[in-house]
Amino acid sequence: MNATKNLKAAYVAWPSRTIDITFPKGEELPGYRLALEASQAIDDGVKVIVLSDLATGPGRKKRAKLALMVETAETGEVHHLCVLVGCGADAICSWLVMETLHKVEREGLVKNGKSIDELLVNYRSSVDNGILKAMSKMGISTFASYKGTQIFEVLGLHQEVVETKQVAYDAYARNADEQTQRIHLRSLLDFRYESTTAIPVEQTEPWNEIVRRFVAGAMPYGSISMESHSTLAIAMNPLGGKSNTGGGEDAKRRQPLDVSVSLPTTSPMPDADEIQIKMTQGAKPGEGGELSGHKVSGPIARTRHSTAGVGLISPPPHHDIYSIEDLKQLTYDLKRSNTRARVSVKLVSEVGVGIVASGVAKTNADTSSSHDGGTGASRCAGIKYAGLPWELGLTSNRRPQRSAWSRDDSDRWPDPNWS
Repeated sequence: MNATKNLKAAYVAWPSRTIDITFPKGEELPGYRLALEASQAIDDGVKVIVLSDLATGPGRKKRAKLALMVETAETGEVHHLCVLVGCGADAICSWLVMETLHKVEREGLVKNGKSIDELLVNYRSSVDNGILKAMSKMGISTFASYKGTQIFEVLGLHQEVVETKQVAYDAYARNADEQTQRIHLRSLLDFRYESTTAIPVEQTEPWNEIVRRFVAGAMPYGSISMESHSTLAIAMNPLGGKSNTGGGEDAKRRQPLDVSVSLPTTSPMPDADEIQIKMTQGAKPGEGGELSGHKVSGPIARTRHSTAGVGLISPPPHHDIYSIEDLKQLTYDLKRSNTRARVSVKLVSEVGVGIVASGVAKTNADTSSSHDGGTGASRCAGIKYAGLPWELGLTSNRRPQRSAWSRDDSDRWPDPNWS
């Protein structure tokens, strides 16, 4: 970044200028000032602008004809980098991360004796892979096609916040402090007790019938340990609920019990009470599960018909499904393989999912909407910031089916589990 700030020393025709994006606490957001400074830089022939918050301190806050570079301490996750790139940044210097790596190396806290150069290379490689993964989820293959697109969902922010108004930002900050009560959309709702009539307890559904609808998350053996996988099944069986194998099950444990499966092989299907087609999932929509080689032990490899020590990747798209007709054929085949099992299709909660769900309903399958989760088969960058809350997915699912022809007996349910 220092080289970029002094770019003119090496390339006279490419002068750069640093613009301070911090501002005194008593002032409004510096958007207008930054725009004037950037405009003046262009008039002065500057080719590269560096936006810097290095001047941040107790008394200051932070806030294409040239390259836009950002120097900031706020990029703690890959998602933060993606947001900056999506807003038009050409390059990002996470200076606080760099200083942290230098400090860790100086104090001898690095494992395996790696040098600072190796740490920086590893960091850049990891964030580059994270950004590429985010791009690939959207079907974008080049950095230029992702930069400046602003393909984000703005959720929970008032329009004035999006427009960087200080008053709205302060209100948002207060709400963030109370997020334990307002973190979910359903937390904003309440029952109208004053307009209801109490129901005697003896007329309500008993607990042992309610728990039969409980379903353990679709977490396969391998993404979690055999002990965890077995414990979940053991816990669900006495309740009469469903234990989802999640895509992997040891044949020695198979019993004709009430289970839900989403499997790479057909062997457990005759025992299943439900078979799930996972078109997308909330934990990592647009990408498949991935087990690195060191996690693939002998028993896991045997279950997956693979080789111990070799990484396993579940392809993100279902390559046999290119239309609703293909999905209908697969649903039909699965119903023939187990005539008593219900077939469901898992969709991610996002804008427009209701249209897809309407098509799914016409295939005689049921639908679920998910938005979060993750196991040992998920990348950290794939677990967070993927999909909208399931409440929106559920309402989006139902709305178009009310206004168009659709099955009235199809089930729809949220799936906010660690799957």
